Amino acid sequence: MKISISRSNGSVNSENEQGTWSCNAIADLKLISQKEGVENFSRKIQHLFYSKENDWGFSHFMTWSDVLDPEKGFIKDDTVILEVSVSADAPHGVSWDSKKHTGYVGLKNQGATWETLDSFMQHDVQELCRVLLDNMESKMKGTCVEGTIPRLFEGKMTSFLRCKHVNYTSSRKEPFYDIQLNVKGKKNIIESFKDYCATETLDGENKYDAGEYGLQEAEKGIFFSSLPPVLHLHLLRFQYDPLTDQNIKINDRFEFPEKLNLEEFLKSEEETDPPVYTLHAVLVHSGDNHGGHYVVFINPKGDGKWCKFDDDVVSRCSKQEAVDHNFGGNEDDITVKHCTNAYMLVYIRDSAIADVLQPVTEQDIPDQLVERLSEERRQETLRRKERNEAHLYMTVQIVTSDSFCGHQGTDLFDPDKINYRCFKVKKMSTLRDFMELVAEQMKYPLEMIRPWPLIYRTNQTCRPVAVDLEVDSNKSIIDIADSTSPWTIFLETVEPDSGLPCIQEFDKESDVLLFFKLYDPKNKRMSYCGHTYMSINSRARSLVPILNDRAGFPEDTELLLFEEVKPNVVERIENIDLPLEKVLDELMDGDIIVFQRADINFADCELPTAKEYFR
Repeated sequence: MKISISRSNGSVNSENEQGTWSCNAIADLKLISQKEGVENFSRKIQHLFYSKENDWGFSHFMTWSDVLDPEKGFIKDDTVILEVSVSADAPHGVSWDSKKHTGYVGLKNQGATWETLDSFMQHDVQELCRVLLDNMESKMKGTCVEGTIPRLFEGKMTSFLRCKHVNYTSSRKEPFYDIQLNVKGKKNIIESFKDYCATETLDGENKYDAGEYGLQEAEKGIFFSSLPPVLHLHLLRFQYDPLTDQNIKINDRFEFPEKLNLEEFLKSEEETDPPVYTLHAVLVHSGDNHGGHYVVFINPKGDGKWCKFDDDVVSRCSKQEAVDHNFGGNEDDITVKHCTNAYMLVYIRDSAIADVLQPVTEQDIPDQLVERLSEERRQETLRRKERNEAHLYMTVQIVTSDSFCGHQGTDLFDPDKINYRCFKVKKMSTLRDFMELVAEQMKYPLEMIRPWPLIYRTNQTCRPVAVDLEVDSNKSIIDIADSTSPWTIFLETVEPDSGLPCIQEFDKESDVLLFFKLYDPKNKRMSYCGHTYMSINSRARSLVPILNDRAGFPEDTELLLFEEVKPNVVERIENIDLPLEKVLDELMDGDIIVFQRADINFADCELPTAKEYFR
């Protein structure tokens, strides 16, 4: 007979799209004895179920012949009784609503204040606790809550030394925020406290120097003069082993109660409340010294109703799972891993529970924090709305002539270095709507701007192309951009001090947009000299007076003209008396003319012409 137990969940299985889910589960299958003197037959399994292993059970349970044999005691009146117990942790990697199930939320792993490197390192909880409390205490100074941290967590212990044969005693009172208790060789917390407070005798070669009394036999030890409302007990599970010269984890069984009475360890005439504590939290480590997993079990209201906090997943759990299963040393119980045990405990003094665990009301939260949280929620709502509506929008990147100044390479700008002016616009908005938005945002009259979409030519240059505003004004942005996002455009503008009432008319059929760069061979430097519209029938020579004016040269200065064809390819315009369409390679909008003076001594220059500069 073969019996298998599997766990499947309609929303979490191998067919589910979320392949990252996992769930730890324990099953106990019992065949109930129906004959006196025969014990129940039981098999247990524990497994981490996930998408590739969502079916798990027993390869062999009991032979069919044994089940049907009345002498074995498991069948009576042709009836077999099976009892199944299944328990599972809250699943990870699915939409588990911790708030709905428990009223609490967890924190995602890799703490919010950690760098990436910190996330891969083991961190001592005592160190973290002390750093956190010290930081909070310093932040509270000068506020209405100053002193809250020591009031809650600080206790005092007295170290004493008492000579046996002379009247000499020395004592020193010290504050503490946590107590470190030995686990090795101890059965429970009370034994560890007795060990912590045990008196040591100083005799023989270890006698105490009592000053005028000389070397004396003495006793030294400690006792607690006050215990705090919130008591942190750090269990020393991780210790150095001199035999192996490395730290090891002690997985020995170590019991701790839900109610802890420390009256025998407290010597104080000031404290009247009995030092009786209720267990509030159990911090658990599963693994060894080199790594593992951390969870915490919390009794939030001190009423024995426990919750398990496993990273961002919070679930209800039993007292047995929170307390008994974390004593350690459970080698015979497969429901609890041998290496899973408590390493820190938090107790709250019974007399302080009502104060420490009182509900937090809105009146307890500072106004500025309420405002900050409200703003964060508002921003998150906006981000969620943006994500949901992202498919309705596209990004438009704008460059202006200012972006071309100082560029020393090919084309008009370096796309990796330029600072774009970005607009988020609806894909279905018209070009006119977009231009009105740009005019408003960039403080230009609408009639003084013109868009030139930037496209990549087949020769790998990025140049502007014309848009017919009359024809395309009512077209959608996404259609004009040909579904490209982000869509980059060169925005041509008329400067307010130019004296022009509007941007110059441009005829797509007869005009061409040209850009100019001035090359200085002495300094091996390029300077952007603007752009202009030219008739495609214009002769190249007609550019000379325009270029001299842009460069500030005398009108009759002779120039050398070049066309920047593509990366590392610049061709000289030899015959400037020919029309532009004859001297430029495939004349089109966005062509770049590079010019330089012809009346200089090229022999003195390392890169005498623009052709050598771009080579």
